Amino acid sequence: MKVAIAQLNYTVGALKSNKFKIIENIYKARQAGAELVVFSEHSISGANCMYILTKAQFLESCEVTLVEIASHCEDIAVIVGLPIMDGSKKVSAGVLIQNRRIVKYIGKKTINSYDEKHYFDSSTGCEFLTVGETKIAVALGDDILTEERFGDNTDLIVCIHASSYYRRHIEVRYEYLRMISFLKNKTVLFVNHVGGQAETVYDGSSCVFRSGEGIAFLKSFEEDFKVVDTRNDSPVPIPVQNHTANVYSAMKLGLHDFFEKNGFTKACLGLSGGIDSAVVLAIAVDVLGSDNVRVMMLPSEFSSDHSLSDAIEMAENLGVAYDVIPINEAYHTILDSLKPVIGGTSFDNTEENLQARIRCDMLMAMSNKFQYILLNTSNKSELLMGYGTLYGDLSGAISIMGGRLQNRSLRTGPIYQPQNSYYSRKHHSERALCGIKARPEGYGFAPTLRASRRNPLPPCGRKSKHLRYCGSRLRRRIGRRDRRKDKSQRIQTQAILPNTAPFDQTLRGGI
Repeated sequence: MKVAIAQLNYTVGALKSNKFKIIENIYKARQAGAELVVFSEHSISGANCMYILTKAQFLESCEVTLVEIASHCEDIAVIVGLPIMDGSKKVSAGVLIQNRRIVKYIGKKTINSYDEKHYFDSSTGCEFLTVGETKIAVALGDDILTEERFGDNTDLIVCIHASSYYRRHIEVRYEYLRMISFLKNKTVLFVNHVGGQAETVYDGSSCVFRSGEGIAFLKSFEEDFKVVDTRNDSPVPIPVQNHTANVYSAMKLGLHDFFEKNGFTKACLGLSGGIDSAVVLAIAVDVLGSDNVRVMMLPSEFSSDHSLSDAIEMAENLGVAYDVIPINEAYHTILDSLKPVIGGTSFDNTEENLQARIRCDMLMAMSNKFQYILLNTSNKSELLMGYGTLYGDLSGAISIMGGRLQNRSLRTGPIYQPQNSYYSRKHHSERALCGIKARPEGYGFAPTLRASRRNPLPPCGRKSKHLRYCGSRLRRRIGRRDRRKDKSQRIQTQAILPNTAPFDQTLRGGI
């Protein structure tokens, strides 16, 4: 059977543009000779449209759009996803359309996502359908993990999903789908959503496995379209994943869609000379182009000379406009004004936070005046440890590094390699690539400025060890929690394959 896989980037609530994308790919699949074209879960509504689901009018509009799409489905079968009302229940559903008719609704039964539990109810689960001479089982999301009825009455298992990305998720998902295909001796076709929406990034990585062997793999972090012959296509190797490159691609996609889907075009940020702001600038230039990015260096009397020189070097290497504005005068003016209140007290985090808030005021002034979107440059380690200033360095419309620990920021920096760049051709060392210096953000400042605003961090040399200790405690707690879970919710493969313990242990988040 020839099946077309349409891995597309949809916009939440933009029913008209989503409809045109779907119809365009239906015609494309028909011209390629496909008997069936499959789209991802929530393809009509866009993925992660949680709050809009409370509007009955939105759900009605989704079903009206479905009828309009069905009118274009002549001589081809189509599977699309959308939210629907099933009586009094709100359900994530897949729909089979054949010859302009809506043949069957398939409701999602297994809801593992904490967010989805607030908006969706459990439905009937997997349904068994026939397209041409092929018997198809259609499952939504994690229903493919809990369904046990795949038997002789099924030739093809189709799973449509909106599965978000996290580190190492792609290879874990591939392994699960491969094992299901092998254990059931079936062809498994998985179609995933791709794109960024708010804090969520969907990686795509749709794939097809036949009896445990991969026969098709679509691109990660970008739209793709492929027609697959589920019976005759030859096996292909499973793509090897570069974890750091995947994280960089996820951050790029998230930033791109944040700007594209909200109609923004220009960004600004404060560049300090450290790794976090350097990585954010590199991603911003990669996504928006150097003409649409502007940076400010805002040194104080506590800033080291090489921090400023590193920041200027990187801005010049990437070709972005920059301004150097010392904050000493503003800082001392505010301190003098506060003398009746805090005069005579010792230097502490009050003065530290004051500097961060002055920088925020200046960045926001540039943002307001020239319609730039301010990018936050804090990483996850700083957020977890309270190492930041409210209304200061924690400000910004979007935090690209907010899910990235500091030790992993050092790995992400060297990934950026601009095409046809003189600097990247002449300098290939990881430490010097594009002016990104592999050192912590706070390095080079006066010792008094390394102290935290609330929970003091160890000095830079001991910070990573302290974070590893906190992380190991958290992993032990998660392990104890997972061991208490009902094991019947996991795939029971260990009795059949004694060496699949790692496979069974990684099921925690579903596919």
